[in-house]
Amino acid sequence: MRMKTKMTKSEAVLLSLTKEEAVVLSDWLYRNSRKREYFADAAEQTVFWGIECMLEKVLSPEETGADAVRTAKKGLMQTD
Repeated sequence: MRMKTKMTKSEAVLLSLTKEEAVVLSDWLYRNSRKREYFADAAEQTVFWGIECMLEKVLSPEETGADAVRTAKKGLMQTD
């Protein structure tokens, strides 16, 4: 596997999520990223695992627990 160690600014893609979105995405990735049938190939799985790792670095364990996920989902489903 070839790993790229340095990325230029022109190669980077930045994604912005609210805390609620990050919590829900982290939960979904945790539940589904181990299921090989969701990925067409190893490259897709590697990308999702990378995103999952990034989210683990910015979310505390308290923010990824079942109650926090329920609260985040409820907040996202509320309409104005």
